[in-house]
Amino acid sequence: MIRNHYLIEFRFHGHAKKYLKKLIFEVSKRFRVKGVTRKRVVPHITLFGPFSTKYEKKMVSEVVSAIENYNLVPFKLKGFGHFGKKVIYVDVEPSEELKKLRRDIAQRLLSISRTQEFDSAHDFLFHGTIAFKDIEQKFDSTWNFLKEKEESEINQYLLRVSIIKNQRILYEYDLMQRKLLNRRQALSKNLWKKTIEILKKELPAMEGICDYHLCQKRTKVYKCKYCDGYFCKEHLQPKLPGPPYYGTTRKEKDLMLEYQKPTEGHPCAPYIDVWRVEQERKKREQYEALDRFIRSKPLRVKTPTPEPLSWMDRIKPKESTVEQPIEKFERMPKPIKVERKKDSSKIIMIGIIFLLIITSILIFKDEISPFLFPLNCSDGTFYNHCSENKPYYCLNGTLLEKASICGCPYDYKIKNESCEKIVRCKDGTISGECSSTKPWFCKDGNLINKASLCGCPTNEVPQGEVCISKFEVGPKEQNLQYVLRGVTKNITFTVYSGLNDHLAGLSRYYYCDPECPSDRELQLRYLDQKEQKEYLAILGEKIKSETNEKDDQVRIAISLVQKIPYDWAGFETGILSDRYPYEVVYDNKGVCGEKSRLLAFLLRELGFDIVLFNFKTEQHMAVGIKCPEKYSYEGTGYCFIETARPAIITDDQEDYVGVGQLTSTPQIIHISDGISFDSVSEEYEDAQEWIRINKLSESTGRVLDIYNYNMWLSLVIKYGVELSK
Repeated sequence: MIRNHYLIEFRFHGHAKKYLKKLIFEVSKRFRVKGVTRKRVVPHITLFGPFSTKYEKKMVSEVVSAIENYNLVPFKLKGFGHFGKKVIYVDVEPSEELKKLRRDIAQRLLSISRTQEFDSAHDFLFHGTIAFKDIEQKFDSTWNFLKEKEESEINQYLLRVSIIKNQRILYEYDLMQRKLLNRRQALSKNLWKKTIEILKKELPAMEGICDYHLCQKRTKVYKCKYCDGYFCKEHLQPKLPGPPYYGTTRKEKDLMLEYQKPTEGHPCAPYIDVWRVEQERKKREQYEALDRFIRSKPLRVKTPTPEPLSWMDRIKPKESTVEQPIEKFERMPKPIKVERKKDSSKIIMIGIIFLLIITSILIFKDEISPFLFPLNCSDGTFYNHCSENKPYYCLNGTLLEKASICGCPYDYKIKNESCEKIVRCKDGTISGECSSTKPWFCKDGNLINKASLCGCPTNEVPQGEVCISKFEVGPKEQNLQYVLRGVTKNITFTVYSGLNDHLAGLSRYYYCDPECPSDRELQLRYLDQKEQKEYLAILGEKIKSETNEKDDQVRIAISLVQKIPYDWAGFETGILSDRYPYEVVYDNKGVCGEKSRLLAFLLRELGFDIVLFNFKTEQHMAVGIKCPEKYSYEGTGYCFIETARPAIITDDQEDYVGVGQLTSTPQIIHISDGISFDSVSEEYEDAQEWIRINKLSESTGRVLDIYNYNMWLSLVIKYGVELSK
């Protein structure tokens, strides 16, 4: 079975998206690192995952429930960071709302998913990846380049939370429209415009402090569309920031200084790029206008031509030049050259003949091309050229297969000089290669398990050619006994040494940094361990399958835990391993604290309100379940349940080794909310009868009459009480 992989993420929008996308491609091109750009680049913040789950519908419902009460969730992008020399990321400064939202999602999904350990961490590091995988050798140069590109701050709002399945959007929850969107709706540009419109309506109504350092007034603030900062009306308009730009030309520097003079507005770094683009546009328009002017034709003024002289004027004798001085010599105008009129009919005839020839060639090209172009091929391919029909090549009028030169069509591969259809499996994997989903291998179009060749996913190990969870190594059957109203039954539960060894290797220490965890947090650490929850929840389901009565499910769980043997060896030697609940089931033994945590886990799975009674003076622990106050322990509202050995619910008068009866006031550690165990009156009356008979037995030297003995024996059988030898 192929596992689906899920991811809960936020996808950047607006200026932050453009900035990060540009940065990712610049890093990829400049330093030839392809970690992020191997697939479509989507700048994002991972909120939970990657993870796998068997309960997709429940997972979607839990995510929606976690985030539907949030509205505007702000955060900032602030500088860069790195994990060693393997990952470079943009650092995210989360708001308290974002931290709380992520914790809510994590708490809801940890119980129904298999995920990474950092998802349960309290100090989760929010970040957006810029480069990873292939940057170790180029880390220093990449890091120095990014530090030069660093922007001071970029403000963002969490508008949508995306649920990703196998790298595709499954659903998106829109915090502005307050509804769940399917994939088609999530990709709709119209719906995204609607989200932005709602955001714009909400943002102007916000009251805050103007971000301009010389203003800082508390008033209505508006968002700058370039830097995402918030400013009052007076300083909303962006202007060029900083001192003169020494990397520019003198003319551009003067322009920039001119734009910095106004006192209104705020210095806006991202606006520099917008301003430069606008200046380039204006300059380009000026050049185009000048080009049009230069290319325009000059005005033509007709000048009169002199009239030709007649033959009479030409033979007229010249006047005497002796008596009268010549004031001006005029040159005889040149005779006018008379051009003969050309015969246009010949030109028209030549044109008609030329058009007829061209038309004939176009109409009958297929018939005459062998005579005009004897080396071209029949499909029209020129000599020494590849045909459009790959892999054919035209050589001396013949089409030959030449895949090494012309290549192959899509989804075909070269075989000698021919093309062969590529065989693929249903997930797109080429036959003879490993799938991206381990351990699948594509063989003749079919996906088969091949763990020995393709390996296994994280937290899985090969078993033959298949992969199993590393927590499912070493299975064994555990028969767990319980007694319900005198009837003894068994529940068979499979436990694994792999998971048991993993839990045994976890550290039991805790750190105070600076505050120490509370007692409740320490107990929940044992109950909420993610791998344990997935496997131990199956035992809760098995208990539910025994009966539909909720209160009888409680009785089965209590008896089952009480029947697990007490770890006398650990108690007597003082060598206690502080077991997790799953380890108690695997080892089939435990002390009072360990067994109490196991019962608290199971009753929480059944949906009941549970506490732990911690008797620090007696060094003892028991479980409390919500019940009517008149039956509860010391009026706490919770009925007392002993877990060390079989006992009747509400019986708190037992003697304990080395301490006797419990007399101190216990610390009450609340574990979970839930329903109440209202039918406890049956056990309460039996417990009072059991206490009465035991007191009578002590007063008579442990001798009972027939009536009381039969009553005592019936209670022993009903609750499976174990008698000391």
